Amino acid sequence: MSNSNRRRRPLLEKVSGPNAVPVTMLVERGEAASRRVQEKFDDFLKHRVGELERMLGALTKKDAPEALWKSFYTVVHDIRGSGALAGHLSVNSFCLSLERLLQERDPADPRMGAAIASHINALNLVISEGAPDKTSQAVLMAELSRAVDCLPIRLRELRAV
Repeated sequence: MSNSNRRRRPLLEKVSGPNAVPVTMLVERGEAASRRVQEKFDDFLKHRVGELERMLGALTKKDAPEALWKSFYTVVHDIRGSGALAGHLSVNSFCLSLERLLQERDPADPRMGAAIASHINALNLVISEGAPDKTSQAVLMAELSRAVDCLPIRLRELRAV
């Protein structure tokens, strides 16, 4: 059976009926998956941020294709979700801000590249220095918010592919 044809069973089905799986076992499986993500997250983050850096030049050229914007957004969305699962709240926050930038601001604005690069730099800071303390993260988030807010609004429908 292919992944596209396979339906995931809802939690209620998993814990009910003759083929029920105990909730404690499901929790253990979830914890094991979370540990695997946490163990590999640093390598994953380096790889995915490298992808963002490679795409940035083409992304900020005049008339960059919408497919490239969607691919970039998908990588950001993937990093955010994995960061949340791995317990990296700073990565999650930086990616939420970057998603907001990509969805709400005019991609044709000449400052867009610098605003995106600021977010990538914040992610690179986590890669090189580890998660910032709460005060540093708040300062960084304020700066990233300013970078987003200074650009003109142009709402877009970007979805992870």
